[in-house]
Amino acid sequence: MKYLRQSVVYIVFASGLFYLISYYFPWMGFSLVSEYSNDLVIFLFVWILSWFVSFVLKSVISLLTFPISAITFGFFSLIINFILLYVFEQLINYLDVGVFVSLGNVIQVFVLSCMLSIICFLVKKI
Repeated sequence: MKYLRQSVVYIVFASGLFYLISYYFPWMGFSLVSEYSNDLVIFLFVWILSWFVSFVLKSVISLLTFPISAITFGFFSLIINFILLYVFEQLINYLDVGVFVSLGNVIQVFVLSCMLSIICFLVKKI
């Protein structure tokens, strides 16, 4: 039950964060262009796929890279988030569901990665 609640809270917070970033802070580099008129539904759909990438793939990758994370005191998780954001971008654009995602340059993606790490940390504490 707790895992389901964490997943729903993550999807809502992450989609809300990226909705705010894409519309009110366009200089952050994240853009989501859709063929549909209802952007909120598109953001929820996109961030359900983000949940899959973040929780499922990140869990597997974190287990495989645990020794590196232990040596770097957890800072390697930021790099994992950074890589998973690019995997997420390629997955959405490859599926061709009427949505195009652009993340921006390396520094902007690193800032987004830090924001996602903070959201994941806060969701786990709830």
